[in-house]
Amino acid sequence: MSVPIVSVIIPVYNGEKYLRETIEAVQRQTISNIDIWVVNDGSKDNTAAIVEEMMKLDPRIRLINKENTGVSDTRNQGIAKSTGTYVAVLDADDIWEADNLEKKLKAMEQTGKPWAYSNLSFIDGEGQPIQKEEPIIASDFYKNLLKWEIVVPGPCSNVIASRSLLGTDVWFDVNIPCPADRDICIQLARKAEPVFVNEKLWRYRIHGQSMTAVNKRVATEMALMYQKYINENYFPDRQTRRIALSKVYLIIAGICIRFTKERGKGIRYMAKSFWANPVIFIRTMLGKIRHRTV
Repeated sequence: MSVPIVSVIIPVYNGEKYLRETIEAVQRQTISNIDIWVVNDGSKDNTAAIVEEMMKLDPRIRLINKENTGVSDTRNQGIAKSTGTYVAVLDADDIWEADNLEKKLKAMEQTGKPWAYSNLSFIDGEGQPIQKEEPIIASDFYKNLLKWEIVVPGPCSNVIASRSLLGTDVWFDVNIPCPADRDICIQLARKAEPVFVNEKLWRYRIHGQSMTAVNKRVATEMALMYQKYINENYFPDRQTRRIALSKVYLIIAGICIRFTKERGKGIRYMAKSFWANPVIFIRTMLGKIRHRTV
C-alpha cells in the first residue's frame, strides 16, 4: 500500500454531535490519497460506533480507542501511528472546505515552505456563520508569534506540516493542553516559516464552553508555556523576550481579573508585565483606556 500524502489526525472525546460532519468534510477533500486517523480519547458516548460505521464504507478511516489521557497526548498518539508525508490535525467539531488540503499543499510546493495555514470563517454550534476579524499577517513570523503580534487562527484545525518537522523537539506538550495549539505553532515556527494561504479554507466552530475552571487552567498553563520558552532559550534576543513577557503577563492578568475574579493574582501579573517592559505595559494600558473612551 502506498504512503498517503496526508495523514489527518482527529482527536475526539465525546464528540458524537459533530464528528460525522467533520469526517465527511475530510472525505470530500479534492485529494484522495489521504488516511484519516480518529483517535478516541476514552469517549463515553457513541463516538466509536459512528467511526466504526463509517469505516465500513471508507477504508481510509482508522480508529484508535484509548484511555482518556487528554487532547495533547491523543494528538501525539495519532501522529506517531500515522505514516503520511504530511500531517494535518483536525478538531472533531470543525469543518474543512473541500479544497483545503489541496491548496495548502500547492502553496507549500510553490514556496518550498514545510508548513502552511490559511484564513478561515467562523460558525456557531448550529453551523451558522459568525462575523469575526480575519487574522493579522506580519513579517518576521517567529518573533511576532512569540510577541503575540500575530496568531495562527484555530491552529489545530488549520495547520498542515511536513512530517520532517515533527519529532521529539516539535510535539504537543501534555503539560499545557489549553494553549498547546499556539505552542505547537511556535515550535514549528522556531524551525521554519510557514506559508499563509489567504483564502477561507475551513470553518472554525465556536460554541459556549467558557467556564471559570477552564480560564484558571488557561492562565496557569500560559505562564508555564512562557516559562518553558525562558528555560529552553526560545527567545532569539533580549528585546523579543521583554516584549513577549510583558504582553503575555498582561493577558494572564486580564484573564485573572476579568474571568476568574482572582484580583490579587491579576495585579501580581500586571506588576510582572511592567517590570518585563515598562514601555509596552504603559502603551498597552493607554491603548485600552483610549479604546474604552471611544
